[in-house]
Amino acid sequence: MQPLIATYAELKDYWRLEVLDAPGKPLRLKRLFRRVAAGESPSFLFWYRLAQFLYCRPRGLLNYRKLAERINRRLIRRHNIEILLGARIGPGLRLPHRMGICVSNLAVIGRNVMIRQHTTIGIKSDDPAQLVGIFIGDNVSLGAHVCIVGDHLTIGDNVVVGAGALVMRDIPADSLYYSRHEAVIRPLPGATPGDAAR
Repeated sequence: MQPLIATYAELKDYWRLEVLDAPGKPLRLKRLFRRVAAGESPSFLFWYRLAQFLYCRPRGLLNYRKLAERINRRLIRRHNIEILLGARIGPGLRLPHRMGICVSNLAVIGRNVMIRQHTTIGIKSDDPAQLVGIFIGDNVSLGAHVCIVGDHLTIGDNVVVGAGALVMRDIPADSLYYSRHEAVIRPLPGATPGDAAR
């Protein structure tokens, strides 16, 4: 499989789009580092994309993969985001609220995807023969507390997944997907009516 970020030029394109929000403009390192130092989201995206670039490089004088894994472990501890380096995520990733996000290394995610807080994109089976991956198209928006779980799952382009949704089946392109939740209030066993009001 072709590495996601194969060259330094591609890495700079990712940084321009995700960290500087200035696609097509020249990359100025001073401005890049100032943005990384100023904000949590740009900092995470800068270091994650660098780790992903190093993870895909063949071993030379340095063990790039080991260095990438060390960077990613620090990101997990600092930001509480566990996006594994094997995940293939296209340019334009946005993480507006960065906490509690987990993405499997078998996820293949398209361009311009927004992932909100406490979202899980994971694999269901432990059997390696059954694992295929989770494929998410371009321009997808995942609400808060979304759980996408499966061994072979496809979410099409231009999909909006509502907050708190559980996704265990394919979603066609140009769709809105949400889970209906029902609020239920029942008295506790052994409680007499009116105990809670006292």
